[in-house]
Amino acid sequence: MELENLKHSTKSLKVLFVEDSLTARKTTLKMLHEFFDEVDVAEDGKSAIEKYRSLYEETDRYYDIVFSDFEMPNMDGKELSKLIMDFNPHQEIVIMSGSDDFRVIVDLINVGVKKFISKPVKMEELSETVSQVLVNIRKRQREENDRLETLEHNEYLKEKDEEYKKTLESKVKELEEFRLALDDSDIISKTDSQGNITYVNDALCRLSGYSSVELIGQNSRILNSGKRPSIFFKKMWNTINNKKIYKALFENRKKDGSMFYVETTINPIIGVDGEIREFIA
Repeated sequence: MELENLKHSTKSLKVLFVEDSLTARKTTLKMLHEFFDEVDVAEDGKSAIEKYRSLYEETDRYYDIVFSDFEMPNMDGKELSKLIMDFNPHQEIVIMSGSDDFRVIVDLINVGVKKFISKPVKMEELSETVSQVLVNIRKRQREENDRLETLEHNEYLKEKDEEYKKTLESKVKELEEFRLALDDSDIISKTDSQGNITYVNDALCRLSGYSSVELIGQNSRILNSGKRPSIFFKKMWNTINNKKIYKALFENRKKDGSMFYVETTINPIIGVDGEIREFIA
């Protein structure tokens, strides 16, 4: 969507903007006003949830979009998002953060957040995100209007109930790949799409005898015992490169040459463009 057409489409939307930094607040608020006429501002999560509830109580409507910083005093972006999603499961929330910690993203996805912007906020990324959120809002509005025009009141209430159940089931399915890796094991590693290690937790370091400094940047083959046939790894890569979860017993070699065995779940992490970004094991 062209920028001018996008701005024309977003002017009527009502937005809540949450940012504790005065400098970031001024800069980002100026960019937000390029798209939205109505932007309410909160300086932390606590005041933000008060504004959110007050708007609904006074006008019987929700904010169309909530833009929130992640790291804030009193109540951070995760806690704020959870309270909002409990209040309104369909709320569009965009989290702005300078952190690239995958655990932060997983936690927010578990809450229900789908959109993220890197800080400092850039106009190009903000424009792209606003465009994507607008599509979701318009789609939901069209679906709502179609139902109201074609269904009787009781049928409409029944369908809304079924839709809510399907939404919950869909969220559970979407998050299952994250939960499998994080909940089934206390040993966690992360690699890029080429198998190069980008993160290991302390449990893996203790078990393998390597430090995180020795492992990060190395290919995951550093732990390979060399006893598995090549067909084993071919099957593994075929599975995860097809965006599926792979589970198997791995025989690995410690730094001192001894072996250790781990039941491993490998989850491909998919980007917003549908491409594999990395793997969590």
